[in-house]
Parts: sequence; C-alpha cells; structure tokens
Amino acid sequence: MLGEIASALWARGINIDALLASDVHKSEGSLHLIVNKPDQACQVFTERGFKVRERDVLAVTLPDRPGSLAKVAKKLGKAGINIEYAYSGGAKQKGKVKAYLAVSDLRRAIKLLR
Repeated sequence: MLGEIASALWARGINIDALLASDVHKSEGSLHLIVNKPDQACQVFTERGFKVRERDVLAVTLPDRPGSLAKVAKKLGKAGINIEYAYSGGAKQKGKVKAYLAVSDLRRAIKLLR
C-alpha cells in the first residue's frame, strides 16, 4: 500500500518531506504526510478512494542532539498545550531535524515558540 501511494505521488512530482504511517496494510490504517503540494496530494488520494483529512501542524526545526525535543515539549506542556501526535523528517540542514507536532492550540504554540 505505501509503495502504491508513494509511487502515485512521485508520478505527480509530489515530494514527501515527512511521514507517519500506521497499519497502512489495512483498510482502516492511517498515513500522515507533509508534502510540497498538499492540494495535488489530496487529489491523488481521493482519486484512489481514500478518505482525506487535512490538519495544520506545527513545524519546528531543532538541533539534532539529545534534549532538543524535550525543551520544546516541556515549554508547550507548561503552557497547557497538548501534543496529540508527532513525527519527524529531514531538515535539509546539516545537524538539524524537523519535528512536526499536532498540538491542541496551534496559534498559541506558534507564538510561544517564536
């Protein structure tokens, strides 16, 4: 299933920057993607009969070293902002990693981490 999806996105020139896949071999599995062309990616999925739900997530570039995520998560937690799920991807910068966080209050989280 993941190969089929990745190939379909590739055929349309859609780059996957990050992903979180769970039970994609089952009909009820889930796939969270960060892509360079979200509207076209949604079209690929709907054409294949998949349910699509879009959600804005917080993208944070972190130093690739122990404790970087802990500092961000702790700061959000102290402000009462829950992290509902998280995944990571390449930051395209040496020594960095990109974390994608689905948070309970995106606007507050953005302001807090500026």
